[in-house]
Amino acid sequence: ARGLTGRPSPHFVPQVRHPDLQLASAGGTGRTWVAARALSAGTCLLVEQPACSVLDRELQAYAWWDGDGADTCALFIAWMDAFLREQREGGAPSLWDVTRCLHPANAAAGPSSEEEWGELAANLPDEAGALLARIRALATPARPDLPLVWRSLQLNSLGAYTHPEHQGGAYEGHWRPLTSTGVYPLAAIGFNHSCRPNTLRTCAGPLMLFRAARAVARGEALSISYIGHDALMEPRGARLGDGEGGLGGRDFVCGCTTCEAEAAA
Repeated sequence: ARGLTGRPSPHFVPQVRHPDLQLASAGGTGRTWVAARALSAGTCLLVEQPACSVLDRELQAYAWWDGDGADTCALFIAWMDAFLREQREGGAPSLWDVTRCLHPANAAAGPSSEEEWGELAANLPDEAGALLARIRALATPARPDLPLVWRSLQLNSLGAYTHPEHQGGAYEGHWRPLTSTGVYPLAAIGFNHSCRPNTLRTCAGPLMLFRAARAVARGEALSISYIGHDALMEPRGARLGDGEGGLGGRDFVCGCTTCEAEAAA
């Protein structure tokens, strides 16, 4: 695609990043992608496949598939399975190396406590508990900090929905098998949330494409929405709350211009 340049992947997956997409400090929000020069609406910024993902059809194979946090739990199982396979087959960089670059693992003051390990194990279904026990038995240098992995997956995963606008039979019958939840490392490290995002994402299966929703000024931070675009039409309280589609499970309070304006009104 015109205007794109290939870069080595931080993991095992191909990705394409626009050459004018630069990572910068965002103060209290960590890091953010910014435009190194003015970009026109529709510019393709990033195309990325997940470092780890789970299809909805795989999630629905579990008896607990429709419970709270089921998507994170299924992704956690996929992560542990991939890590153990990686340990058997070798390869670098490791999935743990990639995950610890993400928030909050990248800012952890130290390893998780035994209490945190125990709390995680106590709240996992049998399928996840068996994998956790195998990883916990590894020698310390090779053992990932699974409580931190869980939190990183919980805070950084994105849903990949192919043509979600095709409601009813068209979506359920044709596109639902391509729906998944995954971790996209380059997106996770630099696309922060805004209730008025200047970047949109579209999906084809697990492949996620990010493009400018409007003209972007030089030096402007690039943002996406962590919630569905239908939820963006709701009042601020609903967007930030714990209800379905809200931001309540995240570890920040949105301070975008839209939220600030509504709060001041």
